[in-house]
Amino acid sequence: DSLDELKRLCDTAGLDVRGRCCQAVQHPSAATFVGSGKLEEIRDSVEALAPGGDGGGTVVFDDELSPAQQRNLQLTRPRPVPLRLQIFAQRARTREAKLQVTLARMRYMLPRL
Repeated sequence: DSLDELKRLCDTAGLDVRGRCCQAVQHPSAATFVGSGKLEEIRDSVEALAPGGDGGGTVVFDDELSPAQQRNLQLTRPRPVPLRLQIFAQRARTREAKLQVTLARMRYMLPRL
């Protein structure tokens, strides 16, 4: 159910969902959230499914990533995206809504800088 909801959020954000995978783990990796084997599997899938095979796909996690996990994933592939902020930014119409999205992004990015 959670992955179906995540797919609908991706559709709302304008992302083309080309694959999904899951991993049952009691203690996520402190470095990358997923284990090295699963990370390699995701990387291979992104490269195979990305338009033109350029590896430029986006990976969405159905859990909050710590700043360290996000940084470590950005140094490699895949690159995670804060999906809900992206959706809010696309839907913001008023000046106040756009400012609120900007503030939320800044608060989100602060510990990641």
